[in-house]
Amino acid sequence: MKGLIDMSATTVIKDILEAKGKSQIELAEEINVTRQNLSNKMNRDKFSSLELVEIADALEMNLILRDKNIDSIILVFPWALSP
Repeated sequence: MKGLIDMSATTVIKDILEAKGKSQIELAEEINVTRQNLSNKMNRDKFSSLELVEIADALEMNLILRDKNIDSIILVFPWALSP
């Protein structure tokens, strides 16, 4: 299995949904998009930074951005959504 850094966002999201027993429909409702909109984004593997933060928050996960060339964490979310 590839390391998470080599996996597509869609693959990671699908794996987490499966592990948490959630459907894409439930995730779409939690992030306030239509099922079709989320499905399209998953099929294209195209998400904005804000969408990834919202998805991580809905899945009760941290979003960690790493530099591919060095082993250091650049940013950790969900603090970006905290009031």
